Amino acid sequence: MQLCTSLAIPFHFGYIASPLYTLSLCIYYLQVIQYNKSDRDVAKRIQPWLHRFSITYPLVLGVTANWWVGNFNSSGLGCWILSKPLNCANSPDVECIRGANAQTYKWIFGTMPSAVSFVGIVYVMVVIIWTTIQKERRNARFNLPSSAQQAKDRHVNADQALLRRAWYTTVFRLLLRLSN
Repeated sequence: MQLCTSLAIPFHFGYIASPLYTLSLCIYYLQVIQYNKSDRDVAKRIQPWLHRFSITYPLVLGVTANWWVGNFNSSGLGCWILSKPLNCANSPDVECIRGANAQTYKWIFGTMPSAVSFVGIVYVMVVIIWTTIQKERRNARFNLPSSAQQAKDRHVNADQALLRRAWYTTVFRLLLRLSN
């Protein structure tokens, strides 16, 4: 059981921290694109809070609570928030040895942060896309030299590709989690 718990802690941390950190990156881009914040302002005022939340929530609340309560158990394929024996909470004839409330903890510390992150990422991405479209329409009135426009387009396309990759990663992880 100790080995299973030891393996589940980094898995759980990565599973929850990844979408939260992706949301943090989206919020960073929102601050820069929508609100015209400088990198210095974001790094000084907003970024420390984003890092604290995306690291503290999965580490302190999820891992510590599940470790102390004993919800990290083997599923046969890996270790996650489960009851032991499997599905004992759903069967009145079987008494749970560990993790009687595993479904509740799985929802609070697993599914809910991923779902909230997904909704937040989608919302922020829509705002960023809308802002970018508005800015491009305003800038279309001015004739920029073609080389400057091409450099700007490459930069915008690279940023959009990174944001799309982060969004697809989060969607895939959420769908994978919901399918279990």
